[in-house]
Amino acid sequence: MPGVVPVWCQEESEDAVRILVIEDDGKVASFIQTGLEQEGYAVDVLHHGNTAGEQARVVDYDAVVL
Repeated sequence: MPGVVPVWCQEESEDAVRILVIEDDGKVASFIQTGLEQEGYAVDVLHHGNTAGEQARVVDYDAVVL
């Protein structure tokens, strides 16, 4: 899936809060992702909302940022 950085490919704590960020502007998405990761969250980014439903079924997210 283009634009997706799967959580399971990143090294992280098993108890990290998982957040899905859906943002079509790459700079804004990167800013949000960097800030959340610096706070210890596991973050996936999608640049197209039409793939969000499929991604949300594959991964158990704790929060979604639109």
